[in-house]
Amino acid sequence: LMRESRITVHLVGAEKELEFLPLFAELALLLPHTHISIVLFGEELARCRHDAPKGSLALASTLFEYATPSCFDASAEHRVTITWEPEHATWQDALGSGAIEPPDLLFAPNAGVAAYPAWKNAIFVAALARVTIATSEYCEWSVEMEVDTYKMVLQQAQQSGYDVATASPNRFLNPFRNPGQRPFPWNLAPNLSNGFCTILDFAEDPDP
Repeated sequence: LMRESRITVHLVGAEKELEFLPLFAELALLLPHTHISIVLFGEELARCRHDAPKGSLALASTLFEYATPSCFDASAEHRVTITWEPEHATWQDALGSGAIEPPDLLFAPNAGVAAYPAWKNAIFVAALARVTIATSEYCEWSVEMEVDTYKMVLQQAQQSGYDVATASPNRFLNPFRNPGQRPFPWNLAPNLSNGFCTILDFAEDPDP
């Protein structure tokens, strides 16, 4: 990343991440000369807002903010800011309605791309807007199914005459994964929280 850069990340399906928002402050230390704006999307957020009492954090426009420490020679603009989209539970509805601008990155932790039907429309919308998708999965096999889902959605869109971008998924083991196998005695396959990542970058040319 270039010095003095700005990044907007849309994090979809936020649930348990709501319990440890301050941990995102580490991003300010990893990317100290960057203004990182994270916007949360998810049905759990909508429920929190609906049930929140007056004065609750859930009703605030900014959920968390952390400035890069001055020892990094950072300016006042260098920080991590976490907000949320209160009007739309799903990212694809918000972008499709014009309520939000396309982000630099669409991110989903432990996404379950092949398991949830709503992902198909999200992939289609991201391809139209050329938004890079980054996900993590619990199970290594889920990544293989995720890649098949990407290929299927993009192929169907192209066959239907849509001008969607194409890309080849990049798969890798997450160096920041939660250590240790998840306790599933019925499944001895590799299974790690945020363990296996996929990036689908529509800004790059697909592999030949």
